Parts: sequence; structure tokens; C-alpha cells
Amino acid sequence: MNWIELWRQGVRLLLGLKAGEPSSFARARSVLIASALFAAAAPARAAVVCATYQTVCASGCTYTEIQPAVDAIPATNLSGNWCIDITDGVTYSTQVTVQGKSPNGYQIYIGTTTSGATRPVVSPPSASTAAFRVMNASVSIQGINIVASNNVPYGVWASSAYVTISSVNVSTSGSAGIYTAGMRISSWTTVGYSSVTVWGAHGYWLDGSTRTTVSYSTAVNKSATLYAFYLSGGKNNDFTVIFSSNSLALSDGFYALGSDTNTVTQSYLWGGERGAFLDTGSDYNRISFSTMIGKSDAGFYALGADSNTVTQSYMQGGSPAAECGTGSGYNTISLSTMIGTSYGFEASAGPNTVTQSFLKGATSGANLTGGSFTAISLSTMIATTSYALYTNGADSTTVTQCYMQGGVSGARLPSAGTYTAISLSTMIGGSGDGLDILGDFTTVTQSYMKGGTSGAAVYLESGADRITISFSTLISNSA
Repeated sequence: MNWIELWRQGVRLLLGLKAGEPSSFARARSVLIASALFAAAAPARAAVVCATYQTVCASGCTYTEIQPAVDAIPATNLSGNWCIDITDGVTYSTQVTVQGKSPNGYQIYIGTTTSGATRPVVSPPSASTAAFRVMNASVSIQGINIVASNNVPYGVWASSAYVTISSVNVSTSGSAGIYTAGMRISSWTTVGYSSVTVWGAHGYWLDGSTRTTVSYSTAVNKSATLYAFYLSGGKNNDFTVIFSSNSLALSDGFYALGSDTNTVTQSYLWGGERGAFLDTGSDYNRISFSTMIGKSDAGFYALGADSNTVTQSYMQGGSPAAECGTGSGYNTISLSTMIGTSYGFEASAGPNTVTQSFLKGATSGANLTGGSFTAISLSTMIATTSYALYTNGADSTTVTQCYMQGGVSGARLPSAGTYTAISLSTMIGGSGDGLDILGDFTTVTQSYMKGGTSGAAVYLESGADRITISFSTLISNSA
């Protein structure tokens, strides 16, 4: 079975979580998915060319412990790659600290570097900072399981740049173990084919990181205030084919604060509250070819975050599917699907743009409450019970080449929303009107409006002034 099929099965399993399932069962299911995805993604480890090759094992190797092998690396400039190959699969109860070395353009490799025959386990003892504390550039850790059975802050803390982490699994023994982050990483770091499974901790924490790449990796956690993926002041980082799951009720799968120009692609982001949350100052980020699901709130949520792009993605939410909240403007969603329990898309700020997308919710396909200067084009808006398009407090909304069908009305423009312009669009009411207008200065041109079972094609409510309808078709079903 190929990796893509395993990914799809994992997604189907996660979507199959039932309300009222015991939390332990739900968590076990998420861990199973993450493990399956990781196992499917992990490639065979290529041999490393080593100028110096040393081994670690319980018996018959250069060293019997990892730290003495690291300490033996000279502080002077290296003349080639230095390899520490852990050749057995036993558990090493230790913290491995790397600092004060001078790679001189080469790499220090620690793990299953050449033999690749087994996967050793590193379990940090009490009072450790991490299983691996890396304060040195040009260090590569690969092919290791980290299991924290004692309470320690980190699985891996790499505070230096240019660190590579490959095929490393970090996990805890139930709720005990890591309490800050499975992996805390710095700039110009590469993480691939790795997994983090923790409880009350971040999965991956990019702390002010720049130009770091995380790919083909998973993070599963369970916390309302800590995140599966956490970007704090991170810029120009790339996330490719990541799986993020935070199973607590009020939780976010992917959270960015003050983080700009990052990219997420081909990824699955799931949270008990929100799938992806771009918080204050997170601007110019791009999410593409990805799935974002929020169980109780939005799949995608921007708050005080500007000029972000979501394209060719799927968003599902327990409230709106996608929301541009207070202070979020100049965001663009394109070629995407948004399905929410209440709204497909919600905006309380603007301007924002939605184009070539499908928006569906019980109450509204698009709910604009203060989201002025919003532009929606080439899109379908569906509301199963109320209004496909609802503008309440949103001025200067532009809708063009769209299809709107609502359980009550195709579109409702309240008095608080003025200067709405609709063109080349279709509005169909279910039980009510095709278009219900209360707001002033509304313009409709080259459009089709049809009333529902007891509605008019267009209903001008009392107080609706300066309305212009031209070159349009109006069909009423009302008596």
C-alpha cells in the first residue's frame, strides 16, 4: 500500500471520531494514524560518508554510552564528517548534549548513521532538559526513538541553527513525560520523516525560527494552551505534508503568533476547536492543498492577521469553516471548499477576498458581520436553513459571477450593510425571497433572482433607498 493511500485511511479514521468516545480511545486512534503515516513516509536511510566513524552499543563497540562518544569529538576544526553510529536497539537513559564543537563545514551525525539495522531508544532521566540538547550547528540526529517516562521539558531542544532531524520519534509514557515541547527548534533547521506524540506540551515549537523546514512529519498532542505545531515569531518557514492533531476540546492544531511569510502545503491540520489559527501579526502566510478541520469552531481562523492566502484547500468547522476575525484584512481564499455547521465563511473585518470557492453552512454560506469591502467572485454559496449571503454591518460588499441558494433567501442585505454591488449572479430563495434588501445604495445588474415557495424575486423592505436593479431576470413564486 502506498503512502497516499495510508494518508487517506488516516484521514478517514480521524473523521470517524464519534461524540462521546472515551478520550483515551480518541487519542489512541490519533496516535495510530500518526504512526501509520510516519511509518509509510519514512524512507530507507542512506549511508553517510564518514571521515571518523565511531560506534555505540552495550558491548563490543567504541563506546557503551552516547555522551562519551560526543565528548570525544574535538573542539578543533573537523576535516570531515564525524559519525556516531548507535548499532543496537537498547534503551539509553541519558541526556545527550552537543556543544563547543567546530564542524568546519562538515556534519556531526548521531544515531543509526550507517548500519541502520536497529532503532535505539533514548530516555532522558529526571532533571534532564531534553533527550537531545543541541547547542551546536551542523548536527544531524537520525533514526532514534525518544521516549520520556520522566517529567522533562523537551524531547529535542536545538537552539542552534543548521540542525537536521530525520526519522526521529518523540513520545511520552501516557500523560507523564514532556511538558513544554516534543521538539523546540531554531533557524535553518530541517525536520523530516519524524513524529511527536505528547500530552500537555507543544508538538513542534519553532521559536523565532527562520528558514526552517518540516516535512513528512506528524504531531499529536492534547492541550488547550499548547499546540501540535506552534510558530512564535517565525518567518519564512516551510511545512510540507504534515499531520497535526490536537484532540482537546478547546485546542488548535496549528497555531502561529506574530509569524510571517510561512508556507503550509499538502497537510492535514485538525483541532478540537480550530484546525489552523493565524493570530495577531501573522501576515503574508500561505496555505495550499491542505485540509483544516476545527471540531467546535473554525477550520481556518485569522485574528489580527493580514494578507494571508489559502488556496486549493478544504476547511470544515463546527461553527464557521473559515473566519477572518477582528483586524484581519487583505486575506484571500481561492479554489477552496468551506463547509461549516453555521457558516461556510465569516468575516467581521475587511477587506478580504473569496474567489472560485464553495461556501456552505446551515445559517449562511457567507456571513459578513462588519467585514466591509469584502469581494466574493466565481463562487457558490449555500445555506440550508437561512440566507446564502448575509451582510450585516458590512459595507461596500462586491459579489460577482456567484450562485446563491438559501433555505429562506438567496441573499439578505440588512440595513446595516450599504453600498452592496451584485453582478452576473444567481440568487434563489427556498421559502423566502431570491434577494431581500434592507440596506441603502444597493446595485444589482445582469443577474437572475427567483423567489421561493412564498417569496418574491426581490423584496425591498421599508427603508431600503437608492436601489438599482438592471438587465436582470426576476421570477416570483409569491401569491
